[in-house]
Amino acid sequence: MKAYIKLLLAALIIAWLLPLTVGAQTSGAPPPSAQPAEKRSADVLIPNYVVAKAGAYFPQENWDVLDLGYFEYSLDTGFNGELAYGHYFNRNWALELGVGYFYTSGDDVLGGVVSSKSSMDVMPLTVAIKGIIPVDKFEIYGLGGIGAYFVWADEKVNGIRFNDDDIVFGGFLGAGVNYNITPTAFIGLEGKYLWTDKASFSDGLLNTKQKLDGWIATFNLGFRF
Repeated sequence: MKAYIKLLLAALIIAWLLPLTVGAQTSGAPPPSAQPAEKRSADVLIPNYVVAKAGAYFPQENWDVLDLGYFEYSLDTGFNGELAYGHYFNRNWALELGVGYFYTSGDDVLGGVVSSKSSMDVMPLTVAIKGIIPVDKFEIYGLGGIGAYFVWADEKVNGIRFNDDDIVFGGFLGAGVNYNITPTAFIGLEGKYLWTDKASFSDGLLNTKQKLDGWIATFNLGFRF
């Protein structure tokens, strides 16, 4: 858990440094000329937003059948969806709270003798810090955060089925870009990498442990208010 706290602190430092960097680049510039009222109204900071994210989850950890280390197989790319509320503290950094869902599954046969089919459904609750650089109609940003991940796992080994659930904690780092269609509406692309503790699943007979580490890529649609 200490590693995730350090990860969040690093994200906070990055978010704090980005405004300073942008401010240093513009500190020597001459004062801007007067702008039309329409332009000034478009530049007013709108502090809150909601964003829907849809894309894919690319798991990077193999499924370890019975947690024995000799029968492992890769999990398939699955769907990822998120809904988040964000608040801008200024133009250069924001806080984002999110809830989501992602899914993965896989199957394999060992030596024609042992077969396994597995799946995981995951609901994350996350908090993230975003460091933002506005460029004309674009927002380029980095983000880092932590979350609690509610995991439901199902596995069938040679016809014997078991399922269980667990809660694990994790952290993520990523980057993205938004394009402002209007001052209140935007679209974007985002990518991040997730690290988690091992989730433990057992029904007394069968058991396994599994990390959720992997890449997440999404297309985003958001609205400011």
